[in-house]
Formats: sequence, structure tokens, C-alpha cells
Amino acid sequence: MKHRLLLRFVVVVAFLVGCGSSKDTRVTPPTTPVAQASASAAPSATEAPSAVASSQAQTTPVAAAWHPLLYKITGGGVVAPSYLFGTIHVPDARLANFPPELQKAVDASDEIVNEMPLDKAGDPMSMMSSFTMPNGKSLATELPRPLYDRLKEAFTKKGLGMAFPMLEHMKVWAIAAQVALLDHMMEMATSGAKPIDVNLHDRGKAAGKATSGLETQAEQLSVFDGLTKDEQTRMLEQTLDQRDKDLREGNDPVAKLMNLYIAGSEQPLLTELNAGFDMTRPLDKKLLKRLITDRNKIMADRSTTLMKTHPRRAYFIAVGAAHLLGDDGVIAQLKKKGFAVERVP
Repeated sequence: MKHRLLLRFVVVVAFLVGCGSSKDTRVTPPTTPVAQASASAAPSATEAPSAVASSQAQTTPVAAAWHPLLYKITGGGVVAPSYLFGTIHVPDARLANFPPELQKAVDASDEIVNEMPLDKAGDPMSMMSSFTMPNGKSLATELPRPLYDRLKEAFTKKGLGMAFPMLEHMKVWAIAAQVALLDHMMEMATSGAKPIDVNLHDRGKAAGKATSGLETQAEQLSVFDGLTKDEQTRMLEQTLDQRDKDLREGNDPVAKLMNLYIAGSEQPLLTELNAGFDMTRPLDKKLLKRLITDRNKIMADRSTTLMKTHPRRAYFIAVGAAHLLGDDGVIAQLKKKGFAVERVP
């Protein structure tokens, strides 16, 4: 059981990074950059994504059916239409069965393009070194003692104290992502559900389609590894602060975000992602630029190169929903490049 939990932790981190990232945001509330990135709609340069904890979280209606954030790309000098899909990198059993329009788009595509190549996603242990500190360092040596004790207590109170020693050498930014998902960790570890990105990759492979990625694992990890020790410590502390606040107020930001994502309504999702993001914080501003703004441009540019280099090839491009919407989102950037991007009903 310990081994299984550890694998799941690593998988979650991998997909928060490799599938969408955000600021001090995403999986946790407005103050946690790492985890949120995995799921949602993208903000403009003055906005920010965030799996925010709202006082309305406990009253968020559960979506009756999954309405995917799926868009058809035409024009721009290409012959074959391609598709752009906003994914979320947190496993949820409700996303196991693709709606007809989503499966039809996958079937019509020649190549499945995720944020990063997922051929090694089935072997999370192979990625372990990406999330671990150098020899001789651990959470106990890198964190202030009060923060370390607080972190350990949070895992213990969730019944995961026995697994904590296995996480001792995880990088601080990576452990912050786990805290953001802590209240859903056991559920994810036992559900057997796959993140959509993996599901897409597996379906593409099974159908004999080519699979690839817009970014490399090294590029995505550099976004987090480039943070200073103090910035990573602050990220973790803010994540714990927000989680404590959510618990006191009875909010479940992850559940709320998932419900909004499944409903597929762009504006409510964008509003939730932007809520609570504090642009007066230097760390938030830095993370927004590194995790969202800069990567939006990379994704739009590389998608454009693929489609124009092979104009008769149909691509199914899946990126974290946080990268889609907003004034500098991938959709807006593709339109500026001469493509028509329309939501699939």
C-alpha cells in the first residue's frame, strides 16, 4: 500500500507539471502555484489561474454531463482540420468515458499531442529523480523546523503519516503540489482512474496513432526548479495556509474546480481560476509568467509549426485548460496567427 501511494503521488506531480501549470495556484487555492496548474482555464497577463477556494465551494452544483472544452482549428493555410482540447491533470472517474464529440475528434486525428510526451508515463518510478532532492538533502534539512512539523502533521492527520517518510527527499515545490491535493489523495490512490492526458495517449497508441508532446519534461521541470529555496518554501507555507482556511470554512476547491471543468462553461471556469490570485505578490507574478504566460506562447508557436509543416495532417492537441482561455491564451494566440478556432458543440 505504501508503494502504491508513493507511485500515485509521483504520478500526480508529474501531471500537474506535465499537463498544465499555474502559479501559486491551481490545485490549491490562490496561494499555491504548483498544483493548480494542472487543471483549468487560462488567464490573461493580468489574470491568473487558480483552483481557488471559494466560500461557495460547498454549494457548487455537480455537473450532470461532461461538456468537453474541445475546439476545431481550421484555416491558417492548413488543409486538414485539427483539434484543441483543454484537459485537467487530476484523475477523476467521471472522465473515463469520452463524450461522443470528443471521441470523434480523437478518431479523426492522425496524431495525439499532449503537453509533453507520455510514453514513459506508465513507469512513474522512472521519473522519480526529477522530483527528488540531491543526496544529503531532505525536507527536514531544507525546511524551517516549524514548517516541517506542520507539514508532517498535515499528512498524519489525513492518515498518511506512514507514507510521509517516503516523501522526505521530494523537492519542496513537488511536496507543495501534494499538499494541494492532500484531501483527495487517498481517493485518487484507490480509484484506479487515469488523468485524461494518459487516457488520450493510451487511446492514441491503441489505435496506432503517433503520439508526441509540445514541451519536454526538462522544460516543464525547469519552471519549478528555477524557483529559489525561499520561493519554494513560501509556496509550501502558502499552500498549507490556504488548506487550513478551506478546512475551517468547509470549502473543497478541488471538487469545485472539477465540477466547473466537467460542466465546460468557459466564463464560470475562468472566473474561478482567476479568483483569489494576488498580483501584488512577487512570487505570484513570477509564477504566472513562468507557468502560464510564457508557456502559452510556446504551446501556440509549436502547435502552429506542427500544423503548417504538415498541413494535411490532423492533430489532436491537448493542453491544460488553464492555457486555453484569456487574452493571451492559446486560443487567442492561434486566432492572431490566422487560424479559425471554434468550440465544438
